Amino acid sequence: MSDDERMTIEELSARTGVTTRNIRAYQSKGLLPPPETVGRIGYYHSGHEGRLRLVQRMQKRGFNLRGIASLLKEWVAGRSLSALLGFESALVKTWTEDRSRRYTRDELLSFLGLPEVSDELLAAAVEMAVLDLPEPGSYRILEPEVFEALAQIVHYGVPVEVAQTKLSEFRGRMQDMANELIEVFCEHVWDPFVAEGMPPSRLPLLTGGLHKLRPLARRAAMAMFSKAVGVALENATAARFGSDTAARLRALVGQGDDTHA
Repeated sequence: MSDDERMTIEELSARTGVTTRNIRAYQSKGLLPPPETVGRIGYYHSGHEGRLRLVQRMQKRGFNLRGIASLLKEWVAGRSLSALLGFESALVKTWTEDRSRRYTRDELLSFLGLPEVSDELLAAAVEMAVLDLPEPGSYRILEPEVFEALAQIVHYGVPVEVAQTKLSEFRGRMQDMANELIEVFCEHVWDPFVAEGMPPSRLPLLTGGLHKLRPLARRAAMAMFSKAVGVALENATAARFGSDTAARLRALVGQGDDTHA
């Protein structure tokens, strides 16, 4: 295990929301494997985090700790450690992706492709939690695509407050749709898996599903939204300029695309 994968019990607690006291209690009840001990410090890793999230999910589905411990004991006995850790790590790694990085002011402008950005826009980005200012002159972009969208929309003339409000509303609707998608996955895949006693034969399929669900959902959402934006633009153009003008504009856009091909 590499050093950057290790977590102290306090770090594991912060990442999962489980108190250090409960983490120790879970270990004593056989719900959580012991940490790797280096010197006098116990280190945890993504497999432990996945196990805690697994326990949390099962509790939300109505299982008590004794039942979970018994089920996990039987489950572990029926498969290899590598398969188990692969599944439990998938519970964590599939749903979290940190692509943030730090920029200087010049690097920030280069990333956006803009000559300058206002303090008002930066403040809005911080409020939306897509940008962080760890120290003077340093910027950490937390959600690159959202931050870029905010900056470009403002650059083309939309007021900062309006852009911030609309993107925040859009994010909320996207979260609602994501919640619905995950609920469908839980209802038709996860819940039957748990109800059947988490049979070993289904573990590879479920692990693969956890790994693939996020990229599949992302590609599908991008494709559907891109098509929806095209329809919305066409409707807006037709409503404002008439269908004939809209057709001519589409032709001009198509010629522009050919020129840049």
